Amino acid sequence: MNGCGRLAKLTIIGLEEYSKMIAKTGEHAQGIAKAAIYAGAEVIADAIRENLKSNLNATKSVSAHPTAQTKKHKMNTSTGDLSSSLGIAPIQAFGGDMNTKIGFDGYDHNGVANTLKARVMESGSSRIKKRPFVRPAVTKNKQKAIQVMGETIEKEIQKYIR
Repeated sequence: MNGCGRLAKLTIIGLEEYSKMIAKTGEHAQGIAKAAIYAGAEVIADAIRENLKSNLNATKSVSAHPTAQTKKHKMNTSTGDLSSSLGIAPIQAFGGDMNTKIGFDGYDHNGVANTLKARVMESGSSRIKKRPFVRPAVTKNKQKAIQVMGETIEKEIQKYIR
């Protein structure tokens, strides 16, 4: 017998029901993924908004150019156009991957593209010091977004396996 006198016996109860729950969840996988992606994107977008708000409310000069010092007050006065243009794009699927983009859309009341204004604030120019707000928000909140996405997936799955 080589030391194997008895074999283990395994009885699984409810396997058919479990299989149905997994299949039911699979039918809704795309919706679950979209909910998780939006939840994670919202965490990052909120962090970007907070950093942008801090930048816009900063009292120090934003200019690196001496001739722009006289325009300091005008440059630090926020109209809210940039803040209100931040948004999350609809989710797109590429192959087996799904993603969304967080960014700025439209133009301010003077006809300046909000993406240009955000880029100049983030990276600076020859006349304006850089004041990064997107990259720090993403870096600081990446793990939180991943955690929120995981929690959202768990919550969404629970809706279908009950």
